[in-house]
Amino acid sequence: MKFVALVSGGKDSCFNVMHCLVQGHELVGVANLRPPAAAADELDSFMYQTVGSSAVDHYGEAFGVPLWRETITGTAVNQALDYAAADADETEDLYRLLAAVKADRPDVEAVAVGAILSTYQRTRVENVCGRLGLVALAYLWQRADQGALLDEMIAAGVDARLIKTAGVGLTRAHLGQTIGQMRPLLGRLHDRYGLHVCGEGGEYETLVLDAPVFARRLVIDRTEAVVHSADDVAYLHVDAHAEDKPPAAGWEASVAVPPLIDRQLADAHAALAGFEPTAPPTAAPVPAKTPVTTVGRSADTVRIVNVTAPAPDRTVADETAAVFGRLRALLVAEAGTDDLFAISSVTLLLASMADFAAVNAVYRTYFAAAPNPPSRVCISTELAAGCRVQLSVCARLPAAAGPRTGLHVQGRSYWAPANIGPYSQAISAGECTYLAGQIPLVPASLTLPAPDDYATQTVLSLQNLARVASVVAGPADGSAGPEFTGALYYLVAYVASPAYRQAACRLWQSRPEALAHWTCDMIAVEVRQLPVSAGAEWVAVGVNEKHAEEPTAVERTAVRGLAATAYGQTWFAVLAADAVPALGGDAGGIVGVTVFCTEPHFDGAALASETGAAVEVVYVRSVAKADGTPTRFGFVVHGYL
Repeated sequence: MKFVALVSGGKDSCFNVMHCLVQGHELVGVANLRPPAAAADELDSFMYQTVGSSAVDHYGEAFGVPLWRETITGTAVNQALDYAAADADETEDLYRLLAAVKADRPDVEAVAVGAILSTYQRTRVENVCGRLGLVALAYLWQRADQGALLDEMIAAGVDARLIKTAGVGLTRAHLGQTIGQMRPLLGRLHDRYGLHVCGEGGEYETLVLDAPVFARRLVIDRTEAVVHSADDVAYLHVDAHAEDKPPAAGWEASVAVPPLIDRQLADAHAALAGFEPTAPPTAAPVPAKTPVTTVGRSADTVRIVNVTAPAPDRTVADETAAVFGRLRALLVAEAGTDDLFAISSVTLLLASMADFAAVNAVYRTYFAAAPNPPSRVCISTELAAGCRVQLSVCARLPAAAGPRTGLHVQGRSYWAPANIGPYSQAISAGECTYLAGQIPLVPASLTLPAPDDYATQTVLSLQNLARVASVVAGPADGSAGPEFTGALYYLVAYVASPAYRQAACRLWQSRPEALAHWTCDMIAVEVRQLPVSAGAEWVAVGVNEKHAEEPTAVERTAVRGLAATAYGQTWFAVLAADAVPALGGDAGGIVGVTVFCTEPHFDGAALASETGAAVEVVYVRSVAKADGTPTRFGFVVHGYL
């Protein structure tokens, strides 16, 4: 893609440009927001580095491309993590800048941004990109090992100098030092005080004078040290010019690209690499009738399932709109709200994945009004004759305690796939975190991996899910840390063939130590087709441990004769069997039951009557226990204590 790079003069934006070029994108310009002419270099902006702004005048020459600049006129009016446009906000200055770029270069498709851990910065850039039809390229996003990342910058030849110090242990004396000279001290300050080695906490800022990607380098003519406050916060005003330099041939080899499969899952991937499937093909059930729509509720949650609107004279787009019309009416009747953002998660079933684009175009219109749309799993499976779309949702009741928060990363990175639909990677509400289905897309390119084999697809899709779960469960700064984190209530592997069903079960049985804390149950479910013809899609509901004021244990317990995973008042149980279990009784209420069914005459009505719960019916080609044993039914039971 042709891209323009947002540059501050700092190391992160420069190094991200290098990664964009390594990934095959074409740099056509750089863009910068500067302080007003009469203002000081340092604006203390929530969004932008302004120190070194005078030197950025020469960044078009440095990169050998046009430079677009606009002036910062706004302030941080909207300080929420999830940004919505606000008059006089400094983010609207970014919109104005990129709109000017688009006006001059309509062929620009993407914007490079050097965000590493700042959700505040990421959501604002993604908001602006979404409004202008641009893709965010953020290849440093979630590089939580900042020491390794800084070492990569140094090894790649990025000549960055400190031009502002604002962290413990850093003083005016360190201004002008290179990141290579500062690396030992930064490491010690990290070990002693927790300082962010890359300066993600605002501890320091840099100016890049030269890099292999530069066509011309910057030479400093004059500097002036300015003490910004009494606590060793100081910066350099820099005057510089650009001069010719020898070209740096072959620099791309010096840019370290993270491996596709993390070290935590590398052994599991290697063990699965020689997998040869033995399972025979399976037949598709032909559902006898469309499952009845049912509703279940607890004190804070309502589940509405099997919402359909079949009609032979409708287009699939019209059918999708009719389904949403029914859903909204049911939300009003059962939850007292027509706000679709009360929904935490959606299961979208299609009779044919060929209808995905048409359905998705209608779907996105219902979730464009605000940040963090519901998480989603989308599969193609067997639906009753005449039915092309089936929708089931879990929503929070308006009176429910606690916030609804989300993770909706839309930029490309090495971390996990950006969304290919209008849904969040995760929504946290109450005691649950609803994780969207993750398929084996390579995050950097959003393509299926090459080689395209059982091992890589099965492991990569699980790794994508684990990375999302890790960020949601991780520390407040958004970093995942070196290991996967986050407990799960349950896990489902949707697969596109019996061979992938076997691979998923084998991976789960031999999962590595990094996932040892996932003590929940798992089942594998074979469906007709997955998005982009993927082989596997992992889906889970995680424990929202940030919900409770006091630490609460995740427990394995028995509820209604089921082995359940419980946290607080919420429990989930997963089982695979050849018959429908008896779920009646008084111990532990049931909100919903998802039934993965190979039996075409099962419609869930009797089970809904027995339990008083929402019974979602998903007709599938095969079901297997975690050990790989095939069964006729799979069940996910959602209850409350």
